[in-house]
Amino acid sequence: MACTNEDQIREQILKKTPIGKGVSDIKAFCVNENLTCSYSDTAGYWNQYNGKTVGVKSIWAVLSEYKTTPLTITTVTVYWGFDNEERLVDIFVWKTIDAP
Repeated sequence: MACTNEDQIREQILKKTPIGKGVSDIKAFCVNENLTCSYSDTAGYWNQYNGKTVGVKSIWAVLSEYKTTPLTITTVTVYWGFDNEERLVDIFVWKTIDAP
């Protein structure tokens, strides 16, 4: 997944964690994929591209982290947003580059 764009990664994750799945399903996915997930039962996630909060609860995990050059690190993070009934409403994949 490291070299894939955010939309392609999102589609891959959606196939494995479709809209409507529960919080427990996403936590199980994280365990099966050996991902360290964080959970908030008080806040959705912030979509960095449209500036909107998605959901009222959220889970996030770093999918990959790799050096793109000797001085830069690229991190790919996935965010899952849930409604009040703990059902998945959307997914956001964010690729960031950390450089000096």
